[in-house]
Amino acid sequence: MSVIVGCADGQCADIYGPTVLGPRIATLSAGQQRVPSKELTNERLAAAIMQATTTSDYAPRARQLAAALATEGGTAPVVAALPAAG
Repeated sequence: MSVIVGCADGQCADIYGPTVLGPRIATLSAGQQRVPSKELTNERLAAAIMQATTTSDYAPRARQLAAALATEGGTAPVVAALPAAG
C-alpha cells in the first residue's frame, strides 16, 4: 500500500491507504471496490480474489493510468511552487 504513494516507511498509510486509493482505483476501472474488513468473510475474500485475477480489463487500464502518471513529473511541480525557505 505505501509503495504506491512513495511512502516506503509507511508514514503515509493513514492518508493514502485503501480507504482513499481503493475507491479511486475502482472508479478509474483499474481494480475492484475493496471489501471493508468488518464485512470480510471467507466467501467474500474468495470472490474478490477471483474477480481480481479474472477481470481482464484491470491490467490494461492500470498500465494506461501508470503511463499517464509517469508524465506528471512527480513532486517536482509541487516543490517548485513552494516558497523558498528562509
